[in-house]
Amino acid sequence: MADQLFKGFYDSLAAGDLDGSPDIRLMLTMAGFTCDADAVNLSDATDLDEFDGVGYVRIDAANVSAAYDTDDDEWQLVCDSDSFGDTVAPGSGDIDGMVVYLYVDGDPDNDVILGRTDTGFGVNAANGALNLTVPAAGLMFVRQAT
Repeated sequence: MADQLFKGFYDSLAAGDLDGSPDIRLMLTMAGFTCDADAVNLSDATDLDEFDGVGYVRIDAANVSAAYDTDDDEWQLVCDSDSFGDTVAPGSGDIDGMVVYLYVDGDPDNDVILGRTDTGFGVNAANGALNLTVPAAGLMFVRQAT
């Protein structure tokens, strides 16, 4: 999933904060999202540019499991599919991507930015449900480059 991993992911992984069942949240962003790879917290993003369609809500991921899969030789983050809202109106811009973060206390200075993808986005809401279908391989999977 993650097209871009942030320093917060590596720091959290090394500290054991992603072991077991971490509190993972998801948000949608628009084209103005800007964040350097050395970001640790959500507040480190120059501009989160979170999606603003009426009815949109962030996802509090359920049944999260994070572990190293020895068969696939990769770290995997798995969670249930969910919805960003049952009836979501179009926002001021297209949905350009999704951010995955570790929820600490709801303060952007403490919540840890893990990764972001912009693959498969570039659309706006259409007054309906914005459902997230998690791929069978998981929400995030990370392998060491060879």
